[in-house]
Amino acid sequence: MSKSVYSLVLSDEVVSEIDRMAYKEGLSRSNLIDFILADYISMETPQKRMQDIFGHMERLFSQSSNMRFLNQPSLSMASIVSALSYRYKPTVKYQVELFDDEKFIGQIKISMRTQNSALLGLMGEFFTVWKALEEKYFGRGELSFVDESGRFYRKFTPVGGARLTPDEISDAISEYIEDMNNAMNIYFKNCQSSQDEYLPVIESYYASTQGERAKI
Repeated sequence: MSKSVYSLVLSDEVVSEIDRMAYKEGLSRSNLIDFILADYISMETPQKRMQDIFGHMERLFSQSSNMRFLNQPSLSMASIVSALSYRYKPTVKYQVELFDDEKFIGQIKISMRTQNSALLGLMGEFFTVWKALEEKYFGRGELSFVDESGRFYRKFTPVGGARLTPDEISDAISEYIEDMNNAMNIYFKNCQSSQDEYLPVIESYYASTQGERAKI
């Protein structure tokens, strides 16, 4: 959406409250006013779309017993955290960022809250396996990468360029996170065995979930 500069006469008390709300939401005054007006006239803006996506994701994860949705101080970001079924129950963080972009819906960054080098090494190995499966089944391995710190990044773009609704996007991202979290737990439960034993299990799980419902 294009934007222009407009002159408005507003009450000082109203502006003061707007500024307080904008600070709390991590927005500028102009962006918050634009968001409020668009919501009032039922017009979808990128910010409103992001709010709808995260609102639906929060409702979905509220039903999970082992994953927790966390709001971020920004309309474009949110996180989901999960305790991995492994020694010391390390926390895995799935940080989702939404874009105002025609090609990409957004991206996810996945990291583990630990300084244990052995654990980070195992995490990196899992990400390599997951990326290989994305390339094998969908030819979408170019959308993901692992950085030098062992964090996994994956961009989301609709399969076939389809126009997805906010609920469809939130469902797709939530399912991707849930599937990856389940596969990660499968991996860590079996990583002490040989690759010949645990790789077919992970691939079978990936094919039965992502293969059936991948949209992004």
